[in-house]
Amino acid sequence: RKTANLDPSVMTLISPVLMSELTVSQRKDHFMIHPLFAFLEEHELSTFGALCIAATMNIYEENDCVFEEKTPAGIMYITVHGVFQLTRKDRPGEAFCFSKPQWLSEVSLFMKGAHNSTLHTRTFAEAYALQRDDIVA
Repeated sequence: RKTANLDPSVMTLISPVLMSELTVSQRKDHFMIHPLFAFLEEHELSTFGALCIAATMNIYEENDCVFEEKTPAGIMYITVHGVFQLTRKDRPGEAFCFSKPQWLSEVSLFMKGAHNSTLHTRTFAEAYALQRDDIVA
């Protein structure tokens, strides 16, 4: 797993306000697939913007494990690009593959728990990750 970041030397050339606006503009369509984020974008724009900025873009190689069943869940994922596969240990032979953007583990933003499935990538893939600590702070 890799995290996508701009070269720090480029970041110093862009004002913080412009950088925030660019980040929100690039990410908003991905986040608005979730009803809570769509609501926040309409009614609490500053909160929505802060969440877009707090999220981290993760880049995955083919067959990477994004999260594993029974491990602590503290991150919400919004898939952006690639083919992902969800599996469960109690349902061997069954798998759910998807390539359209999805949100996963959003409940982990509000309470502690464990994943009830495993998510792997089947291709090069990208997903935003938003941690519970990002919204509590």
